[in-house]
Amino acid sequence: MIRRITTAVLLIMWVGLPVSAEEGFFLKPTLPKQLHSAWDATFLIQYKDGALASAFVIDKQPITKRRVRLLFLTSGHIVQGHCPKAFGYCKNIQSISSSEGVGRNDNAVLMNHRDWTITEAVVVDYDLGNDLALLETVVRAEKYQDLKPIPRYTNCSQLKRDQPVYVIGFPNVFERTAPDALPIPDKDHVIRRWSRGVIVVGILNNDVSKELQERHHKIGTTADSIFGNSGGPGLTADGEFFGVAHAIRTIKTPSRDAQNPFSGNKKTREWHSNFSGCQAIADFLSR
Repeated sequence: MIRRITTAVLLIMWVGLPVSAEEGFFLKPTLPKQLHSAWDATFLIQYKDGALASAFVIDKQPITKRRVRLLFLTSGHIVQGHCPKAFGYCKNIQSISSSEGVGRNDNAVLMNHRDWTITEAVVVDYDLGNDLALLETVVRAEKYQDLKPIPRYTNCSQLKRDQPVYVIGFPNVFERTAPDALPIPDKDHVIRRWSRGVIVVGILNNDVSKELQERHHKIGTTADSIFGNSGGPGLTADGEFFGVAHAIRTIKTPSRDAQNPFSGNKKTREWHSNFSGCQAIADFLSR
């Protein structure tokens, strides 16, 4: 979702038709409490060419008393083409930061004065077939002592249609908010947002071998998503990640005017989120 990506549903694994996104994008005040740690652990990636994406911390391990290693999970397509080589230091990353609000021309300092800004990252592994990538960095332990990695949802076979899900990330949007979310008038202000929806479909993954297509199916949801959400976590209601934001697709719907979930707009299209699959992530992280 660094670029405009529209996908088609190729395999419906749960019976029924997709429904529209529930609310659009919210800001933190109404975020369920069980997702607060995931909110803090979701970071914005800014590239030197101006591209934006999301990533989230899945592991934090001490190296010495003063240094810790952070491991970020994100989308493979935001690494491919944006890093000079497959593995090693990604010279095109300007910063990876966790902030309540980041202006493109700012220094990405947290609004609550925690300066969680990283300027160097190493690409340690990726799986382009499942659109996954791992980034690693080493930081000061004291500075990141309050950062908690997002736990992984391990019961992949238990994911089912109509199960509530959430997405957190940095969508490049300033008007598409839910009716009770604060609008951001500055087009250059990138705000971390969240959306909720439900699982609706499984999507056949034609980018992997035939033997893995069903095991590594992608997951379609009604949670709202847009460019910049790529690499952000798909979360269960308990705050565990089951997927990585992979692509968006449009659903044509009648104009709902006053019922439209996006304040100030009369849209005839809504954006839904597709995620790299739960089992694909489990296999990727265990190899």
